[in-house]
Amino acid sequence: MRSCVARVKKECSFYPRPMPRVTEEHRERRRRQILDAARRCFARQGFHQTSMSDLLAESGLSAGAFYGYYRSKSELVAAVADDAVGGVLGLITPLAHRDPPLPVRDFVREALRATDAYAFGPDGVARLAPQVWSEAVRDPVVAAALETRYRQVIDVVAEVVRHDQVAGRIDEQADAAEVAAVLLSTIMGYLLQRLLFASVDADPYAAALAAITGARGGPGTGAVR
Repeated sequence: MRSCVARVKKECSFYPRPMPRVTEEHRERRRRQILDAARRCFARQGFHQTSMSDLLAESGLSAGAFYGYYRSKSELVAAVADDAVGGVLGLITPLAHRDPPLPVRDFVREALRATDAYAFGPDGVARLAPQVWSEAVRDPVVAAALETRYRQVIDVVAEVVRHDQVAGRIDEQADAAEVAAVLLSTIMGYLLQRLLFASVDADPYAAALAAITGARGGPGTGAVR
């Protein structure tokens, strides 16, 4: 008798079945699906020309599923900015942790190469950079996301600067974070020039930067002062 009741409960639709649990892995896949769709739309049309309808169509998700992850376009723009700079951070962090440490000159060259390949690859991240910077000026949500990542990148570059200070290639009295900020500004400037002018190339750019700063690849070759 009990087995019959159990079978009836299992087979009859009016007995509710437990909802499947949504795993964090599933949620991360959905986030990635939305971010990738948003990045494509933003790179193709710009932030302000992209509507929520465009984003829904590009992602292939229902409105309910979409808004379960991002409640507004502003929130999504901030997430795309965070993701894009996070990609750069993921590229340069291993360079900063090389053993033996890379001199600043070599680090900048390798960072430019890696960033160039990432930013100007099929995902079109480079096209987002000027839009993100512009949006950060007017939207505090985007600005906060960008500043958090900016500080993380500065910390990584400052590690490389400190190694050069110990090696005597950069003045040990200089503030490593401030030097890192200047180096980062040149990388940001490179991205903008590369986006606008096809003739701009990473290696000559890095060599010119080394000539300006005095930072060199070998020991005992002078320090930035």
